[in-house]
Amino acid sequence: MLRSRISPLVCCFLLVLATTAPAAPGDYTFQTIDLPFQGSAFPTLVWLVAVTDALTFAGDASVPGGLGFRIAQTLNLTPVQCPDFARYPFSDRRGPEVVGMNNAGVVALNYEGLENQCGGVQTPDGTCTFTLVEGSVGTRYTGISDAGVVVGYYWTDAAGPELGLLRFHGFFQVSSGVHRLDGPNPNDIVFPTGINSHGIIIGTMFRNVQPDNSAAEEQAFFRTPDGVYHDVEGPDGEVVTLTGLNDNGQAVGTFTAAAGGQQAFVFDTTTATLTILPRPTADTVELLPTAINNGGDIVGAYGEGTPEFPRVSVHGFLALPTGREHQ
Repeated sequence: MLRSRISPLVCCFLLVLATTAPAAPGDYTFQTIDLPFQGSAFPTLVWLVAVTDALTFAGDASVPGGLGFRIAQTLNLTPVQCPDFARYPFSDRRGPEVVGMNNAGVVALNYEGLENQCGGVQTPDGTCTFTLVEGSVGTRYTGISDAGVVVGYYWTDAAGPELGLLRFHGFFQVSSGVHRLDGPNPNDIVFPTGINSHGIIIGTMFRNVQPDNSAAEEQAFFRTPDGVYHDVEGPDGEVVTLTGLNDNGQAVGTFTAAAGGQQAFVFDTTTATLTILPRPTADTVELLPTAINNGGDIVGAYGEGTPEFPRVSVHGFLALPTGREHQ
């Protein structure tokens, strides 16, 4: 456990909310949500990483001087800070990295401590708790469920005996402790990215990893509560990345389209069906969803440009199934 102090920070933000052309009936209506981060010499947006059923958000600006935020439905930002924990003095961030938030308002985050990277949570009253998995030299959280269960991964010392990717291990953490996630084969390395209240876990697995990192096949998966892993692929067998999951078993993710650029989708773990998401504008080349709530609302970012330069301009978005509105 790490304990320390971080100085309070006051920042100003320019909030821009615009509505793009709606998707086809029965699909999604996209709203552009641009939250420019003013705390760095590198212009960037606050990246939306979570959306609750009440349409509040969490976001992060992962740049030098970056911060994570709770974001109200009105788009007012509250920095996520943990003043009782010691930050690495040469860190280029001014607060923890926010990676998720559940409907109870508990934020999942990562913190660069004095000696180790640690995963943590912050409750709505501002209380922060951090975890360094026993025997590890670093721990990162990647998701949190409405039941308060977190997923992430940890890694051991580079000096061995585990080498390369074999140093890394996925896990989920409940009140009884940390439970390691191992793949079906002895040398499978699991990187979870989300979990729901029913215990379904999504992520990426590297199969049959050797000490020199050879023979590592990348495969997206969802894992049912009985411990069974199920492969997830694109419509033509593309390698996909799963980034968010809700309690209805709907996951969001991306794959590289044959024509170039990232293609976004919703995957149903119950029916094992994949539905392509429409793009918010005619100039959108990349659509990168990060989270989906229990109502099917999706947040993320989209890039406009060309296949060679897909991020000439980048915008945050909220995508609502047709018929729902952002009040």
